[in-house]
Amino acid sequence: MVVLFAVVVLGAGVAIGYFLLGDNNSLFGTSLGQLADPMAAVDPNDPTTQVVTIQNGETANDIGTQLQQRGLVRSSLAFRFAADQAGVGSSLAAGDYELSKSMSTTEIVQVLAKGEVKRGLVATIPEGWRSEQIADRLEATSFTSRTDFLSAVAAPPSVPGVELLPPPAPQRLEGYLFPETYEVPQPVSGNRAAELMVRMFAQRAGDALKVPTESKLTPSQVITLASIVEREAKVPSERATIASVYLNRLNADMPLQADPTVQYAVATRDGAAASAYNYWRDLSSADLQVDSPYNTYLRTGLPPGPICNPGEASIRAVLQPAKTDFLYFVATTDGSGSHLFARTLNEHNANVAKVNAAPLATPAP
Repeated sequence: MVVLFAVVVLGAGVAIGYFLLGDNNSLFGTSLGQLADPMAAVDPNDPTTQVVTIQNGETANDIGTQLQQRGLVRSSLAFRFAADQAGVGSSLAAGDYELSKSMSTTEIVQVLAKGEVKRGLVATIPEGWRSEQIADRLEATSFTSRTDFLSAVAAPPSVPGVELLPPPAPQRLEGYLFPETYEVPQPVSGNRAAELMVRMFAQRAGDALKVPTESKLTPSQVITLASIVEREAKVPSERATIASVYLNRLNADMPLQADPTVQYAVATRDGAAASAYNYWRDLSSADLQVDSPYNTYLRTGLPPGPICNPGEASIRAVLQPAKTDFLYFVATTDGSGSHLFARTLNEHNANVAKVNAAPLATPAP
């Protein structure tokens, strides 16, 4: 039998005093002479965390029993008493909590009372990443298996939520894996990971793609062009202008001559390059002749699909491009990521000469 002795003294600043006796007149394995504090940390020198799961409907008594069994509190009764005193005995939130033996019972109650649940598995996907890069990030964070995720990307019908995408249904989910931070409580299947991204895409971009654009691009063509803009634009304010250049070239039946599409073609053909994601290396004359439907130097029109997963800003840039008559641009070498734009080939050649004559930016120390 366990007996709680308590002395309650009413008055400001006066604490409630108590101690607990076990069946053998000991204080949780400690003789009365030692007067161990039942609220003290079990082991102040052991900060190792344990994940404790509290289910919906569990009482403070249920939770205290679990904590005592796992050696995180000295007494389930002391825990229940502390939770009641804190006014949360019947309102502790379900979830996963990180607790340790170095925490006192009072500290544990505070963590539970505040609902400071342990964060699950978190994966942040930047704009402009390809599905292979996303798969690597998901596996590195234990979110899901790389192979499982890429299998889902290659088989859209197997992914719930794909029906929310604008028709026609994509052959691959490249371009529709929306860049965002995702969190799950435990590892999920590749299909589930892809579903989260597809549903986020539908939520953030789906409605905008239903509105007809002046360019008459289909939704899938908008995403394809947005993926090129995403890889090309380094300065956010230039996205709409870069989109206008590509749209002007499409209207003039000129090849896009977009380096990122050729880099994609080279990387997809070259496994070593793909694994390194070295899509920003300078293109050689041989690269520009690679036989690929993604080589926009050799073929007019858009490539057959997205080359990465664009963010909301790049999609918006294609849907709402700047009003320009630019047909050319070239990247500067000052390290700013900006471009020089031109209306004619002569203007463009002058800009190229200006860029080539400019000193290269010195890397920061």
